[in-house]
Amino acid sequence: MARPILYASDFSSASRPASRKAMELAKGMRRPLLIVHVTSPVTRITGDTWFAPRRVRDDVQRWIERVARDDLDRLLRHARAAGLHVSGTLRDGVVSEQIVKVARAQHAEMIVMGTHGHTGLSRMLLGSVAARVLPAAPCPVMSDVLHHGHGTLTHERDGNWMGAHALARDAASRVGGADES
Repeated sequence: MARPILYASDFSSASRPASRKAMELAKGMRRPLLIVHVTSPVTRITGDTWFAPRRVRDDVQRWIERVARDDLDRLLRHARAAGLHVSGTLRDGVVSEQIVKVARAQHAEMIVMGTHGHTGLSRMLLGSVAARVLPAAPCPVMSDVLHHGHGTLTHERDGNWMGAHALARDAASRVGGADES
C-alpha cells in the first residue's frame, strides 16, 4: 500500500488551509490521506489538586472525545466526497509525540499541519506543536510556520526548505505519481 499523507488537525480554523493542502497533495500524488487528531487528557492543576471532582473530569473527557469524533467524521466525509481514500484516528496524549508516533507507525510520506501563528509570550507559554514535531518527524513536515505571503513552506529532515509545490512534484516523481503543477 502507498505511504499516506498524514494530516494532523486540531479542527480549528487555523488548520483549514492545511486540510486543503493535504487533500490536494494526497489526490495529486495518488496517496491515501490519514487524518490524525490528538486530544489532551483532562489534567491536574498542580500536584494532587484536581480542578473538578472525578465524575466531572470523566464527563468532560467523554465530551471532548465525542466532539473530536464528530469533527473527525466530518473531515472524513469531506475527503471521501472529494474522491480520496482516507482514514482517521483519534489519539490521546502529548500532541506532538502522538503525531510523530503515528507518522512512524504508518510510514507517512509527509506530515501536513497548520499552525496558529502564535508569537512572543503566547508562543512561549503555549509552545508550538509544529516546532516540536519538526525535529522528531520521520518524514518531511509541511506547515505554514514560515508563511509570510510567499506560500507555504516545507521543512525536510535535512534542513532544506522548499516550496510546497516543489516538494509535491519531487515526491510524485520519486514514486511515479501524478505531475503537480
